[in-house]
Amino acid sequence: HFEGDYTNVTEDRVVTLYYVDAIKDNVTFNNGLHGKLNSTESNVTFSVFVDNTFEEGGVVAPAVTADEGYSFTGWDAEFNKDTVVTGDLSYTAEYKINSYNLTIHYKYTDGSEAASDYTTTLDYNSNYLVNSPKITGYTANRFVVFGKMGAEDKEITVYYNINYYLLTVNYLHTNGFPIAFSKIFIVKYNEN
Repeated sequence: HFEGDYTNVTEDRVVTLYYVDAIKDNVTFNNGLHGKLNSTESNVTFSVFVDNTFEEGGVVAPAVTADEGYSFTGWDAEFNKDTVVTGDLSYTAEYKINSYNLTIHYKYTDGSEAASDYTTTLDYNSNYLVNSPKITGYTANRFVVFGKMGAEDKEITVYYNINYYLLTVNYLHTNGFPIAFSKIFIVKYNEN
């Protein structure tokens, strides 16, 4: 405020102007739960004169790097270059968990399809457990497919091997007595 009169000056005068320290408030950006600001920081703070806009105070939202398996979706409150600072302000980064596709192929060892593919969409870091279908005459190399969903689509192939069986042929007379030694054959499923 002023002390003294500085209007219609017609003679020497002393006018005193008293200054008050300018008040500043903080504008703080927080990283939230699943990321970092400017690659490494958990928060970024700007000190801005009261009643200045973000643009006048040099406030610029920091770059957000989401953790693996997450995507940055925005800030918890809106702002722009014309936002006026009237007190301390705080903004927190928000994220969503990403989803990825799990596809399990069921193939015979010759590469042909043994059963329809199993496909599902899972959130990052979700556990999965899928029983392989039973196919008569064949054995899967993985009875159960299990794991934790990573940060990318995943494809797994379960192979089915043909079963082999022992076929024992007994040579008996109609009276039940053996007339020759039994023979044992190894045969594939559905083989004559």
